[in-house]
Amino acid sequence: MKKIAIILILILFMTNHVSAHNKPLSQGEMIQLANLTASSKLTIDHWQVTLKENIPKARLQDYINEWKNSYLDTYSEDENVIKYTFRNVHKNENLVESYIVIIPKNSSYQSELIAVVSGQDWNTTTKHKYQELQKSIIRHYFSENATKFACLTTASDDTIKGVYLINSVKEKLQLQQITTQTDNVEKSMHKKIIYGYTPLWTQNFNILDKPVNVNIAITNTTNGETKLTIGTPILITEY
Repeated sequence: MKKIAIILILILFMTNHVSAHNKPLSQGEMIQLANLTASSKLTIDHWQVTLKENIPKARLQDYINEWKNSYLDTYSEDENVIKYTFRNVHKNENLVESYIVIIPKNSSYQSELIAVVSGQDWNTTTKHKYQELQKSIIRHYFSENATKFACLTTASDDTIKGVYLINSVKEKLQLQQITTQTDNVEKSMHKKIIYGYTPLWTQNFNILDKPVNVNIAITNTTNGETKLTIGTPILITEY
């Protein structure tokens, strides 16, 4: 089945641990990334915010009953899990609200709720709707134990703008413990991956006992542009 919300991937030695330091979920990551992109005079091509949390099956069933009467839904099942997907398109604000419910058939595993808010562009109207919608989603369906991932992509044939954005991310987010991986494989579309840690965001992963919560992927496109994907790293999850 499809991989869920795979935008950013940490390549090596990732532990399956997220630390939130017992702080409330922040709404600032997406806003900060969007502001940094705008200040670099680049256009956001796609953005996405994902919330994930293990939730009791009985409570998830209440959510399913609520959503199936209002949203477009799909159901799938295999030998391991039952999966529900609900989707609501906000056309006026150019964003999509989705919920994915994963119920493992093996009782040793916990049920999970994934909420995704995404869009193809970003403007003042979208920003305000996103902030309003995210507050509502967290208030109604998640606790402060939820993990959150945010990212955006932008592309440009102007190298200077891309470099300016990367430097702005490093400076404005006070990026620490920066590691860079360069792909030297001939004809590879991937050019460089940068990851590090910002103390301004509450959640992080650990790689080799070092905190990581910012990832920048630099990719060459087929039309000669450079695509930047910037945000919080997310683990690959297959269902």
